[in-house]
Amino acid sequence: MSDDLEARYRRALRWYPDSWRRRHADAVVGILLDRAEQEGRSAPARGEALDLAVQGSAARLAVVVPRDVRAGAATLALGYGTVFATLQFWSSWWAPLSSGRRYLREQAPSVSTFGPFLSPGVVLAALWVLALALVLAGAVRSARVLLVASAVVAAILPTVNGWIGGWDGPSTTNLLFLGFAALIAASAAPLRRALLVGVPFWALLLVGVFGWNAMLVPDFPSDRQFWLVFAARIPPAVMVVALTVVAVVLLLARRTAAIPVFAIAAAPWVCGWYVATMRDNPAGALSWGVAAVFAVAAAAAVAIGLRRAGVRVSIENRPTPPKGRAPS
Repeated sequence: MSDDLEARYRRALRWYPDSWRRRHADAVVGILLDRAEQEGRSAPARGEALDLAVQGSAARLAVVVPRDVRAGAATLALGYGTVFATLQFWSSWWAPLSSGRRYLREQAPSVSTFGPFLSPGVVLAALWVLALALVLAGAVRSARVLLVASAVVAAILPTVNGWIGGWDGPSTTNLLFLGFAALIAASAAPLRRALLVGVPFWALLLVGVFGWNAMLVPDFPSDRQFWLVFAARIPPAVMVVALTVVAVVLLLARRTAAIPVFAIAAAPWVCGWYVATMRDNPAGALSWGVAAVFAVAAAAAVAIGLRRAGVRVSIENRPTPPKGRAPS
């Protein structure tokens, strides 16, 4: 029976990366078997397999995406996610200054009434703002729990809408964007000092974008307005070129560690833009999507081939020679 239990524990440890199992598997299995013997069990305890799966997945993620990279991306995502959710709350989900707000609530109260608000999107906005406040107050773990809860709320809101009869919002694009951003923001502890700079930056940038496009106080509030404007004014070619330029600039500046941070943090924006573009121009969006998949596959194939061939590419900073001495 102990052999069978040991085999079950070792199967559960497959969630962990190979390097971790080589170092720790025997010791962990021994501890688990001793605990099972003391408790008189012939099977893993309730929740034990789930706990190993969660912890193992976290360890595997830490190998693939280091904590520093996730922390940088989480900081960016928490900053822009909170500002974006707040602006949607102001301009669409509450819209207290919009002239068409009263008309919507009178003509379609069943889909435009969520208490004093127009949409249950206010729940998402509240979770984001509270998560940011908790991070700034030092309660990072609680903030990450709230962010995961926010992603869950974004995932189930369409189903709840279907059960109750349907509110007008939040839009699928916003739910995708905010849910994806919440998972990134919860993937590591955001950097508090960076948030003190980043949040005002995102506020100025996004308030400027909303104001320039007359979205801060729209005549008829709709949380689809941002993505409609975004997708209409930024064609696929511009998006691809912009992302490529940023990556090349970071590479030339020898900020290679910032490239994965930027790529992860930009993913919700790209997904939101792509979904909006699919609605406006399905054929064009599909062609660019297929091209992107082929490009990623080709880059991965080249990287794997170089690695197996023993070729390594590294970028190093050359030491600065002392003043008055020419470099050798």
